[in-house]
Amino acid sequence: MADLSGQFKTSAAAFAAGVILCLIYDVFRTVRLIKRPTKILNFVQDIIYAIIAALVTFIMQLSLENGEIRWFILLFEGLGFIFCRKTLSRPLIFILTKIIKAIKRMYKFAQKTFIVPIQKFTVCKYRKTKIKIKKTRAKVSFSLKKRLQKAFGVLYNKENRKKTKEVKIVETTKQLL
Repeated sequence: MADLSGQFKTSAAAFAAGVILCLIYDVFRTVRLIKRPTKILNFVQDIIYAIIAALVTFIMQLSLENGEIRWFILLFEGLGFIFCRKTLSRPLIFILTKIIKAIKRMYKFAQKTFIVPIQKFTVCKYRKTKIKIKKTRAKVSFSLKKRLQKAFGVLYNKENRKKTKEVKIVETTKQLL
């Protein structure tokens, strides 16, 4: 068993760890207040917090008491959490929500003044370019179609198809003679 001053230092460290764990939990609470996550995301956040709290407690127990579990360490960790929850939590959450809301307002302002006009400009240019490409493609395909028709004597309607066959037969017979 350690001496009294060692136990006091360990208790103070456990109290500080409890305060730190409460501050970490307040960050999760702030995200929940602003974002309103689903039940599944709440569950995932709770699991993540539980893992963080277990790791902090385990590392503290390992480093301060060589891995021995002491009841007073868990007690002071809980007292530190409750102390922080009753005194520091509300002002901290208030400040964090104000900061996050200010960041959201700045983002919306930047989006309205910079991002949306740039998007509109690029979309407008894209549409104009797309229209030009379609027109050019139509012209090219039309001219190729005409060239192919002239070169091979191919017609795409049924009435002229019979005449072209007759013309081809006449041409081939002329060539043979």
